[in-house]
Amino acid sequence: MGRRAALAFVALLLASPLAAPAEPPGSPSGRALERARFVVFLIPHSHWDIDWLMPWSQASEVARSIILSAAQLADRQSGFRFVADQVAFLKYCWDRSSEAEKRLLRTAVEKGSIEVAGSMVSQPDTVLPSEQGLLWDVLLGHSWVVETLAVEPSPVAWQCDPFGHAPTLPELLVASGYRYVYFGRCGEGQEAWLPHAFWWVGPTGAKVLAFFRGYCDGEFLLRAASADEVRDRLLEIVKDAMSRDGINATILPVGCDFTQPPPNLVRLVDEWNSKYLESTGVGLVVATPTEAFRFIEERYGGKLREVKLDPNPLWQGWYLTHPAAKLAERRASYLLSAVTRMLPLAGIAGLNTSQLAERARRAWFEACMNHHHDSITGTSPDSTWSQSIWPRYERSLAEAEKLFEEALESLAASVGGRSPFSIVVFNPSARVRRGVVLANVTLPSNITSPVAVDGEGGAYPVQVLRRWALNSTHALYELAAETGYVPPLGYKSLELKEGGAEVPAPARASLEGDRAVLENAYVRLVVNLRAGGVLEELVDKVSGTRILEAGSGEVVYYRDWGDVYGFSLGSAIAVSRSFRVEKAEVVWSGPLAAKLRVKLSGAAALELEYTLYYDERGFDLAATVAAPKDSTAALALRGLSGRFVSGVAFGAVERPLDSRFWPVGYWFAIERPGGPSLAVVNRGAAQGVRSYAGEIEIGLTRDCSTPKRDKITFTDREPHRIELRFLIYEGSWRERLPWLDAYDFNYPLIAVTAPPGNPVLPPQLGLMSADGGAELVDALPLGDSTYVFVFSNPLAGAFQALAAFNVSKARISLVDGRELGPAQLRALRGASEIALSGAISAVKLGLRGGYAEVGRGEVELKVENLTVEGGRKVDALVSMRDAAGAPLAGKLVELWCSGSVGPILLARALTGPDGNARFSLEVNASGSSRVFARFAGDLAYRPAESRPALAELQPRYRVTLLVVGPLGEPVASAYVSAAGAGVQARAYTDASGRAELTLPPGSYTVRVLHGSARAELNVDVAGPREIRVTISSPETAARQPTLWLAALAAGAALAAFALARLARRRARG
Repeated sequence: MGRRAALAFVALLLASPLAAPAEPPGSPSGRALERARFVVFLIPHSHWDIDWLMPWSQASEVARSIILSAAQLADRQSGFRFVADQVAFLKYCWDRSSEAEKRLLRTAVEKGSIEVAGSMVSQPDTVLPSEQGLLWDVLLGHSWVVETLAVEPSPVAWQCDPFGHAPTLPELLVASGYRYVYFGRCGEGQEAWLPHAFWWVGPTGAKVLAFFRGYCDGEFLLRAASADEVRDRLLEIVKDAMSRDGINATILPVGCDFTQPPPNLVRLVDEWNSKYLESTGVGLVVATPTEAFRFIEERYGGKLREVKLDPNPLWQGWYLTHPAAKLAERRASYLLSAVTRMLPLAGIAGLNTSQLAERARRAWFEACMNHHHDSITGTSPDSTWSQSIWPRYERSLAEAEKLFEEALESLAASVGGRSPFSIVVFNPSARVRRGVVLANVTLPSNITSPVAVDGEGGAYPVQVLRRWALNSTHALYELAAETGYVPPLGYKSLELKEGGAEVPAPARASLEGDRAVLENAYVRLVVNLRAGGVLEELVDKVSGTRILEAGSGEVVYYRDWGDVYGFSLGSAIAVSRSFRVEKAEVVWSGPLAAKLRVKLSGAAALELEYTLYYDERGFDLAATVAAPKDSTAALALRGLSGRFVSGVAFGAVERPLDSRFWPVGYWFAIERPGGPSLAVVNRGAAQGVRSYAGEIEIGLTRDCSTPKRDKITFTDREPHRIELRFLIYEGSWRERLPWLDAYDFNYPLIAVTAPPGNPVLPPQLGLMSADGGAELVDALPLGDSTYVFVFSNPLAGAFQALAAFNVSKARISLVDGRELGPAQLRALRGASEIALSGAISAVKLGLRGGYAEVGRGEVELKVENLTVEGGRKVDALVSMRDAAGAPLAGKLVELWCSGSVGPILLARALTGPDGNARFSLEVNASGSSRVFARFAGDLAYRPAESRPALAELQPRYRVTLLVVGPLGEPVASAYVSAAGAGVQARAYTDASGRAELTLPPGSYTVRVLHGSARAELNVDVAGPREIRVTISSPETAARQPTLWLAALAAGAALAAFALARLARRRARG
């Protein structure tokens, strides 16, 4: 802002009325509220990524130092404020802290100096994780805060960095007890018009007070030495806020990624208020999120706009980056949720569930860490992905599978009315369900036409899929069995015996020349085996309508020059219709299930499986697909048009469908006016969907492995199994309730062979039912045989009903203790079923927050060694010493470079015991750059920055010189230099007579000195090479080697990690 414009703006502001009298927040700077015409609430924070540029092992230690520094500052300065927002980091810090440190932290929280805003386990993406996972993220985070820190809840959700926000986020937050939300990213193009402060209204009318601003927007205040330095910039922020919001208050987060608590901010605020408050009318207040939001709500809540916001899409590529993460998260959530849903039944059986419940709780905690917005999105460098992110997903999934198997076996052993040849079928849903289940069962080998019989004598058809002889009397059967109706949140036992049962409208699959046909009473599916196994047609027999045209199911591979975050799509480089069909086989021919498998070879590995069940008006498609190098794979659907409806967390929204990829949760639908519509349900992998060139495309997977300037690239050419279910329906999605189909697909009926045990339960039993589109999200064990059942209904909000059930008393009550009314008990085939109704919000638990000044020592920071090899490999060594020259260990050091858009963060690393931080980067660029190191400072030491080194970065090659004497003996400590084209490099030979130089391409004069002996030669460098140099009359010279390498390619300036920093700032322009 120019001086004249600034004066005009200040004059306008001074003409505004004073803020209404109010009780100021509990900070000394709160007194500015009494005189200010415009208030800027400064909220100090530090954003922590569980594993982005650093693995969890390092990130957790850095965050621990920040938390403890904040607690010590809160003890020393009453005006201190700070936000700590992720329980995963707080718990890590707490578990490793001394009793004195714990007392310090608890006191800071209790007195409001530190606010645990959000209080979730992680700072999750809310588009990709399962609904169960998001619920547990809130529950476990809040439980830890209350149990450990013993504080009242914070009403603020803190979503500063996630780039995936579900449009139903208000529903989730309101149902969880939040009143406010701060978020730092929105959809593409929305930043230009979106207010900073507004009421965010969800699809069902849920409403929260929201504030939107980039979470690093106030970072400049951390380095400010005086109010004069920040005057113009703060006034620009005020001007923008007034024009956007029309109120006289705004919020400015002060901090960024892993920034230390600012001990001098209160002093800066006091200086501003003393010097500029009267002349500008702008008052600064250091505050917690709750203090700021409550002030804005009380003073201006009635003036703020209501916005029905869908903050999507943003960048888009991360919907498909590393689909293994999305698949593993959904699979672990299914298994763990199945375990917690079984616990009430296990309690009724008299089993000891406390240990299993505690293990499930711990497993859920680690699973919730996987929701973090840089983990489930896969937006980390390959090194972090392989070292930290994927191993945690594997651990989480392995523990979930182990718990699931143990719980299932124990509960099945308790079911009575079984024969040695029975299976038990569990229904994890709150609805009565039936379907086809798969099971491996040992039966007498003379059984040829098995039938499944329930406790009431009902007989259901069974299809033998495969059979292996075990001995002369028994065989192992792989079966598909119709279950009949299974009680809700319950089970039924089925005995397998000889008999057979007719399937009235069987499914079938057959190979007919160049085509394969799958058909049942509802649909006909034709697959063209001469065109890569794509669909020739999908016909709905009920309406006589062709739903999908020829070519649907084709996998299209687009060139993708993007990064972990976003696409940069070019033209198609391959299509699966041109692939060669290596093998096409009918795996199952019916009558309950028919399956066709097509294996193809082409640009990448691809296998397609089409499955048709006898009772489905649709089909399943499983694509095992890999992305070629630098490409995105998408599945094309042709012949579809209509309204696009997207299932999202705890809800659904109608969206425009254009050439951008839009995120979907478990399902989406294309509704045709006046005709049958198509719903597509996914199992595990949330995808992006777009309309392109007259087709609907479903994103599958991608690879962006070529290093690029300013970008984080990644390598993923592994095959991933993406499973989809296509369902045809009439009417609107509100009538069809496709989210129930999505639940059924993702939470299938569970069949298990009944092991020997103590059968104390009846042959079938159900605990509860729900209707009207409601579905059970999970059963939450609270201890003392009490469970909370949480329901979801996209038509009514995130949580339609939340009730508690005590197994020992067979009683229902709301979580606040009020009775739901007389329990409605009715007989359901000999079992007690509890019908629930009503609605209540979940109890929200949270924290308050708070800032201090301390003297800190000086540090010396140096870039000791910086080399570039081959234009890609960059190695750097940064040393950190205190004023006495002693090494400082465990300090977070950043490597920066200057670029055309300003300083760019390359990477972060912790110093080791020797005080050195080591960096190794992959880059591909050239140009000039100033490379330097930064230390953000902490409680003991002031911030520091190394002297920059100006280097011309080109591709560089390692040149090794072997210096020998007349007899071929190695010459140690010989001085070696190379000069040419403005480049100089020096080194000394080691004990083996070798010295290494890193040089850009060109011609050089190489000189070797050792005592009075000399050698000189001309060398051309076009790649790595080794040169042997012989010198005569070697002398022993006591020289102190000095390593001076002054060359780095601007590739370091634009290293892979540099994009990470730039991408983080995209939403801030």
